[in-house]
Amino acid sequence: MVAFSEAVAFAALLTECPALESRPSDAIQAGFHAHFAEMSWQVMPSYITRLVDWIGPSGSSDGPLLAARAEAFRIFFGIQERVLVEVAEGLRGARLEHCLLKGTASRLNLYPSPDLRGGIDLDFAIPANAAHEGRRIAREMGFEQSAWDERARTFVKATPEQREWIDANHYELGFLIRRHTVDGLSADQAAAIRRQLHLQPNPWHEMPDQGLGVWINLDLHTGLSHDIPVEPLLRDARIHRHCGVDLPVPPPAWQLFHTIYKLYWEGVFSYGKGIYQYADICRLAPRMDADDVDEFVHLLGYWRLEAAARHVLCHLPTAFGVVLPSGLDEFMAFSDRPAPGIKPQEENNFGSVWRKLWGYR
Repeated sequence: MVAFSEAVAFAALLTECPALESRPSDAIQAGFHAHFAEMSWQVMPSYITRLVDWIGPSGSSDGPLLAARAEAFRIFFGIQERVLVEVAEGLRGARLEHCLLKGTASRLNLYPSPDLRGGIDLDFAIPANAAHEGRRIAREMGFEQSAWDERARTFVKATPEQREWIDANHYELGFLIRRHTVDGLSADQAAAIRRQLHLQPNPWHEMPDQGLGVWINLDLHTGLSHDIPVEPLLRDARIHRHCGVDLPVPPPAWQLFHTIYKLYWEGVFSYGKGIYQYADICRLAPRMDADDVDEFVHLLGYWRLEAAARHVLCHLPTAFGVVLPSGLDEFMAFSDRPAPGIKPQEENNFGSVWRKLWGYR
């Protein structure tokens, strides 16, 4: 069993620091590095060089496999990057208001290269009253609402009943799937991808002709949650110029708010889920100016997520070495105590998320 104090040393990999100060040798000897990579594959290409150096010769069998896995994700994220530009242009051509969300936005404005950050899905916000139009546009671009067939290990067209369930239980048009055959890979790239095909999660698969393919999963969000609408975010979206295309992305306040909300809400009710999102927060929080912080604090108050933000942000200085900008530092000071008479559940305070994120009680 790896001690919690050894496990959290891996937090350094999620920052932009060029080097690591200490090596948790006991955790590496116990194989925790592989578990950490499994929990944070969404940003694995951003830290793989440091992780392999950290593992060293003692983990000689793990290092090449993890490097192959990071390369497979990096190539996949690069494919996603091209598709997200295609989707954005399709939505813009149809005059449908939209904005990139979550890792789809973060890869563009927080990382030096978009292939260092990704996920299984491409996430876009569209107005709540545009669901039918969004589905039509996605279908014209080759995305079909689908369901996973475990027995056949493939996506199949969703039945009307499955589509009805997805629409009723999600605040997004999810499981919009398009299959891509991937050509033009070098021999080394193909070998890296095939080396890690047995691992999950994995967007890569072998095609019937023995070639390599990926599933592109598009999610069109008509809400940030069942309660939080997307329309204010769409109204305040900013333009990020990428590859000659204007891409709407959330303003910093909304981007940090949504990331913290997602990390806390998923992490506090699970074990070992969501730690990778600290990579985004560590890059975003220091870039916030005074106006960004004011709007962020306003959003926290309006949606009663001050406690959640405190539980997340308090670890930036101690675990990640990230200095909070003055406005966030002031928020941590004045939000220390709840309003008189309020109950924890009334302000969505379900306690600390930190140990749960790492898979500990």
